[in-house]
Amino acid sequence: MALDYTDYEEIRQLLYKFSWALDWGEVESMRPLVTDDVVLTTEGMPRGAERHSGELRGPEGFVAFAESVFGGCRGLTKHINTNQIIDGDGDRATMKSYVSVFRAGVVPEAGIILTGAWFDDLVKVDGVWKFAKRHVIADPVREFGTDTPDVMIVARERVVGGIDRDRLFAEYR
Repeated sequence: MALDYTDYEEIRQLLYKFSWALDWGEVESMRPLVTDDVVLTTEGMPRGAERHSGELRGPEGFVAFAESVFGGCRGLTKHINTNQIIDGDGDRATMKSYVSVFRAGVVPEAGIILTGAWFDDLVKVDGVWKFAKRHVIADPVREFGTDTPDVMIVARERVVGGIDRDRLFAEYR
């Protein structure tokens, strides 16, 4: 059975609830949003956040990650999710979306912290959509000393931070 309009909206609401929990440090509210065997993987985290790269399992892993990164934010970050592409059939779906994380406030304190993409596998459990897998990719950061002004050119010329983007995007198309 194909997804219907309510599935699409429920999946988008799941995404927004997740982002809201991160931004307000309400990490315990993430537990009902994920399956018992959820897997979170990350790649390309910026310098200083490498400890957050790798693989985490279960709701405990999700909550621990969120607490270590966003637990103290309490409204100081804003995750903006765009360009959601949702595909699925019945009780399974995939979603890929862009994420931009902003530091809240006014200039000069406000600004972009990170941009990237989320690749999600979702399942419907007892009629409720949940994250079963999330793969986070932080966009590449231009390295100091790079003479190319366009970070996207740098990313296309080589594998950035060990991420083979062509391989990765081929897997999720």
